[in-house]
Amino acid sequence: MQTAIPRIHKPKKVTRVSQLEEKVDGLVSLLKSSQQLPINDSLDTSNHQYQQPAFHQSLSHHSSAPYSPPTNITTPVSDPSFYDQESILKLFQLNMAPQFPFVALPLNSTVATLSQTKPFLLKTIIMIATLDDPHRQAKLLDGIMEAISQQIIIRSEKSLDLLQGLIILLGWFQLHAHIARRHTTLLQLGTALIFDLGLNKEVVPINGYDQSVKGLRLFPMEGPNSTPRTLEERRAFLGHVYLTSVMSVFLSYMNSHPYTNYTEHCIQIIEESGEYPTDQMLVQLMKAQHIAEDISEALPRDNLDFSPASFGPISLCIKTLQKKLNTFKRNIPPLLQQNPFLLIQYHSVLTFLTETALFIPLPSRSATLHACLTATQATLSSLFSVPVYEYHKLSYGSWLQIFHTLGTLSNLSSFESDDWDPSHARRVVDLSLVLDNIIIRFGELNAAKGGKENTIYTKVVERLTEYKESFGRKRIELLSGITQAPLNNSDTHIDLTGSGGASINELDDAFFEEIMANWDTIPFQQ
Repeated sequence: MQTAIPRIHKPKKVTRVSQLEEKVDGLVSLLKSSQQLPINDSLDTSNHQYQQPAFHQSLSHHSSAPYSPPTNITTPVSDPSFYDQESILKLFQLNMAPQFPFVALPLNSTVATLSQTKPFLLKTIIMIATLDDPHRQAKLLDGIMEAISQQIIIRSEKSLDLLQGLIILLGWFQLHAHIARRHTTLLQLGTALIFDLGLNKEVVPINGYDQSVKGLRLFPMEGPNSTPRTLEERRAFLGHVYLTSVMSVFLSYMNSHPYTNYTEHCIQIIEESGEYPTDQMLVQLMKAQHIAEDISEALPRDNLDFSPASFGPISLCIKTLQKKLNTFKRNIPPLLQQNPFLLIQYHSVLTFLTETALFIPLPSRSATLHACLTATQATLSSLFSVPVYEYHKLSYGSWLQIFHTLGTLSNLSSFESDDWDPSHARRVVDLSLVLDNIIIRFGELNAAKGGKENTIYTKVVERLTEYKESFGRKRIELLSGITQAPLNNSDTHIDLTGSGGASINELDDAFFEEIMANWDTIPFQQ
């Protein structure tokens, strides 16, 4: 990370305000440097000529120098002062929010103003962005969970502040994964708030009456506001739609919000308004995820027709959806064309589409699987273009997409059929090297956080090490020919749920579940 050129100041008394200004200057420098991330997006899924050496070379040289944490981001203490919280807020706004822009705040927002207008949202932001003190983060999370139980469950409070706080809490779920299996509960609470606030539909006031609430109520209650939906209400609604959709598609965990005309209307209004620069990223994330939803509905993994008569229509469906993805890629705004966080989304959706050929012996199976391999390679290239000290920018949705990609790569590396050679996949993208690279990076992150045990980083390292060993054993079996004969084409089906035992395939559905299992809390520092 580039350091700012030191300025010569006349000796003067150091004040808390000057310290805050220095921190903010450092944040702005970090933001400018992060916008210059190099990335190679030259991969074309219509061309199956791979650049194997360059990709593997990037895996072998994952960092040019030992990692040292940035010193000008923030240094939260055990009891953050007012000015420390201000720097944490700016860290979130400048570094994290642009990658998950469903809650936008003016850059001149302060802790003082937000504590009055959006107190719950402020609490979640401070907790999420307290990156260097997991014990303090756990304490802050306890207060947030207590507020959720009191305000939402016991007192049945309903507000945009509560909804936005839940969205932030879930948007970076991996940073506080010790809350265990509460993510579905929190998502359902968000769904309840969406409906109670009436944010799932447009408000059309007619003769002074709110037409979004129809029919008579036995028990009168305060209905949605009859004024037109605000942009921040639309962002919050879309944020919840995005979260449920990502979990539904890439984790197969729950049903998502349906994409309705109102959803499209919200996306269009935000795109046309351009209130914040980050709105462009929001629009692109929603458009890409909408295509993922179309894929999930058109090619449901748990209800595919394996009769030969269906192979032709399925191939046509894949080509149609791939053209839709290509159109989306061409229309990405110039400023986001090389954004690695958006490219992770795009390539993971393409991986999700083309991995269908693992399930069904399509007429174009070979070409489709080659496109799938290229998409997995591009997803991982985008990930490795992000410096390790910026991994906190990756949202929970991005990590779900990345680990789904790893599961698909595992299947490509072991799947055998008359028109697919798994050794080719292993030569192009060596999963063992990929896992090594990620393990090293998470090890560096944990060392930068003090090298503590039983953190989210050590859990990831432990699980990925197990998966790497499992894949290594499978690879030895494949190379030595100790494997079952290929299934008949009509019976070929890959189980991505991992129900058959410990396997890299479990990365799809169970990876975060296993990391979060049996985590009551992080031990507090005394």
